[in-house]
Amino acid sequence: MRKVLSFVLCLALVLSSFSMAFAADTTAKTAAGLSDIAGIDNEAAVQVAYDLGIVTGNPDGTFLPTKAVTRAEFAAMITRALAIPDSALAGYTSTSFKDTTGYTWAVPYLAFCQSKGILLGDGAGNVMPGRTINTNEAVTMVLRAIGYTSNSSELVGVWPANYVTKAQDLGIYDDVAAVTSVDKANAAQIIYNALTVNKVQVATDGTTTPLAAKMITAGLDCTYSDAIVNQGDSSIINIAPYVGAYGTIYRNDDGDIIAVKEKSTFLTGEWNAAKTKFTVDDVDYTMATSQTVTTTAGLLNDAATASSGAVKTTFPADTTFTIAADLSGKTINGVYTVNEWKVTGSDKADSGIQQEIADNKLLNYDFTENDDENIDTTSFDLVGVTSLDKIAEDNVVYVYTLGNVSSNDIVKVAVGTQTVEGVVSSFSSDDGAKISGKYYDISDDAANKLTDSNVSDTVKVWLDAYGEAYDFDVTEGNADNYAVVTKATAQSGFDKIIKLIDKDGTEKSYTFDDDIAPANGTPAVGSIVLFGLDSDGILDSMDATSNAVYTTDSCVTVATGLTVSTSKVLSFSNKSYAIDDDVVVFTYEGATPATATDFDIAKIADVDDSAIASASAVYFDEDGVVTAILVPEDSANSGDNDLYGVVNTKELTTNTDNDKVYSLVGFANGTALDKITSSQSKGTPVVDPDNTTAINVYKFAVNADGDVSEITPQTAYYEDGGALTSAPAVITSATGITVKTAGTGYITASTAAVGTLAIADNAKYYQVTFNDDGTVDEYSVFNGTVREGYKVWLYDTDTDSDAAGYEVVVVLK
Repeated sequence: MRKVLSFVLCLALVLSSFSMAFAADTTAKTAAGLSDIAGIDNEAAVQVAYDLGIVTGNPDGTFLPTKAVTRAEFAAMITRALAIPDSALAGYTSTSFKDTTGYTWAVPYLAFCQSKGILLGDGAGNVMPGRTINTNEAVTMVLRAIGYTSNSSELVGVWPANYVTKAQDLGIYDDVAAVTSVDKANAAQIIYNALTVNKVQVATDGTTTPLAAKMITAGLDCTYSDAIVNQGDSSIINIAPYVGAYGTIYRNDDGDIIAVKEKSTFLTGEWNAAKTKFTVDDVDYTMATSQTVTTTAGLLNDAATASSGAVKTTFPADTTFTIAADLSGKTINGVYTVNEWKVTGSDKADSGIQQEIADNKLLNYDFTENDDENIDTTSFDLVGVTSLDKIAEDNVVYVYTLGNVSSNDIVKVAVGTQTVEGVVSSFSSDDGAKISGKYYDISDDAANKLTDSNVSDTVKVWLDAYGEAYDFDVTEGNADNYAVVTKATAQSGFDKIIKLIDKDGTEKSYTFDDDIAPANGTPAVGSIVLFGLDSDGILDSMDATSNAVYTTDSCVTVATGLTVSTSKVLSFSNKSYAIDDDVVVFTYEGATPATATDFDIAKIADVDDSAIASASAVYFDEDGVVTAILVPEDSANSGDNDLYGVVNTKELTTNTDNDKVYSLVGFANGTALDKITSSQSKGTPVVDPDNTTAINVYKFAVNADGDVSEITPQTAYYEDGGALTSAPAVITSATGITVKTAGTGYITASTAAVGTLAIADNAKYYQVTFNDDGTVDEYSVFNGTVREGYKVWLYDTDTDSDAAGYEVVVVLK
């Protein structure tokens, strides 16, 4: 194999009947390095020929499969298929053909093929290098490369019939289009078919003796056998997508897999209770009588299913499996392997997804690295996108790791890139949600599940790699028409009147009758309601309940003790609840909502994270997520005008009155800080970074002149054991917190006693770097994503006793 290494770039596995793990058909994989062959009839042949260096692509990544092939180009392909090294071709500098002017590049190939009797020309000294080769000429050249000569006893008749008939017998015409002229795709197919044909030796009397060697074994120095692809197989190609497949495996002289021609078909679905049918996307495949699993692959995402034996008794019904099957139409004649894939981690990608991949991670799981400490792209299967750099924000990402080996590295990544928008017209547990006339199954791993409550809503749905609904937002519909009752009348015998302020701050009166009113009557002033309007803007639905404790779809009245820790977490009655990203915040002015003099709307980021003393109301959806809250107006006006930040340089200077003051340069509240102090004495607490090993964050009070009038060092805290305490333990500058995981609104420490820490929505992040001697070099604004292994220092600028929701984070990468 060493003699053709110059031709072998990165061999990608091509399977002639491979089906994606999530598909019921035989969809082929997109070829590595070629952008325009996916789905063509000859894709498998093109891929193998391309990876072996027999055919070439274009600089823009295309192959142009329908482009005509000239006689000179086909001669080059044959020469490469025979694995003739460049050193040998260097000796072929001229040819007796007299029409090669303008084809200098092709002379070595033409000369080599002429010397071996593969290319004879027209008998008048012409080889016609620029003419499109026809099918008869192509198969003739291939048979001559295998060893057939015109005097072979197996070539009966005259040309071209003698060569054509033999080529048909040997299968060289398999999957070749019935056309006269040969294009690039069919040229690759002809050579691909010939790679595994036995070479022959023809004696002078025409006796033709088959040899054990083939082009794939002799010229390309490979061995091959029929077997199952296993996870532990040595390979120079990415076998991850095909572990468990049965087929012909080709190996180089080092024993590494270089190509596989699959003989099984992957199907993903479920057996029925009797194990007589295997159903894939509503298509039934019939199991042959007494079918058994003959071999089990090494890659099983769930070790509990890694047993061989009778399919009818080993693998339960109503569980999704991926099988490698001997498939004939809709009949499964054999099952080679069974895998049960389970998602290890899932999420919608955030804006830092590419930075995380640059750190060789995905959703905080590790990729296997190569010797250069880069991601080993041959170690995992990638579904839904062609490369990791194509994963974008809001894509649905599934990560799979092995469940039956010690390594927890990523073995499969499935990426959903599609969204669908429309009205949910119907819903059922069997068929899923019907959106714009099409049904979408709900992913088992969905972060936000569509339900029958969403019927009639207009939604935007994010689909996973398998076309199932993973997450959704309601863009129009009852589910997000929240309002607070600002006035209500309960008239007997007449339509009732209710005045609502909605999530846009619009206040309007509506009439309604008992058919529209909630079961417990007209909602009281200060209640949160979920309402709907018909096409004419008339109130046609209203939901409001007032329960002592949370049940489902309820508005709970809270007298005191409500705490909004961050925009992600709300607590009361000794329990915490998640806050929806699109939560609606209402405020009231007055002693209680019932006696309020005014109502308004606010942002969740403005709600004070200390306990709210006055009465409030909280609305939950059916999953127990906070979707709307009502709080006192004073609780939604948190914050002050002080600056919190870090200092890079402190220099003595003068102000406009020629008084000595300090110039402070650094960052505060997330932007550049460049101010002077109000006097020289005010600069003393600030430490020059180059002279300290401590992490220093300060509070800067600014006077009416814009100068820093007070400088107060801040103390970094953490929560003791993960519980809110009245006396937070102090983090020393030398220690910091080592990050285990991080996400929107939280950081989890690697030390269990520290636990998960809430980060404020308006938190500002700074990065610190150190000099070689351990002193602080400088601070800068940190715009990246906090990763596992980073150290952080957290500062609570509100000085709350519960230390919830840190506003300043200093990061050490």
